[in-house]
Amino acid sequence: MFMNDRQQMELKKKICIVQNKLSKIEGIELLEMAQLNQFDLRVMEAAGVYDEDREPDVIIPYGTDTDTLAAKLIDLIGIENGQVWYMLLDELIIGVKILDEKYAMLGMLKTDMNKAIMLISEDKKKLYDFGLDSRGDDYIFDVYDLK
Repeated sequence: MFMNDRQQMELKKKICIVQNKLSKIEGIELLEMAQLNQFDLRVMEAAGVYDEDREPDVIIPYGTDTDTLAAKLIDLIGIENGQVWYMLLDELIIGVKILDEKYAMLGMLKTDMNKAIMLISEDKKKLYDFGLDSRGDDYIFDVYDLK
């Protein structure tokens, strides 16, 4: 996709903001960062990420404390130290290496005011989505197969 000078500057600014935000997270190492493209969005759409009629895989009560949420997500996703994941944040895809699973998850939960997280496995076959959405008042966790 061709970008004009203004769009390139906006992308650079967005990358700097996200890099600054993620650099404060203990437990991860930033690896790479790129803008989501139309192909990525079509793959996510084909997997059903935007399907509002889908039944949630797991529902977690809204009032659940952050430490409990982090532990539950580590278990549901299967995050372990040393793994590489791709985090989706602000229309960017960011490669991160997990150095400490607990601190990494606690930090990721703080990157969004609604504690939303989208992670793609290193092999890019699964997308894990956690947060609030229109399907209810509680936190929703879903796993999508990407093809």
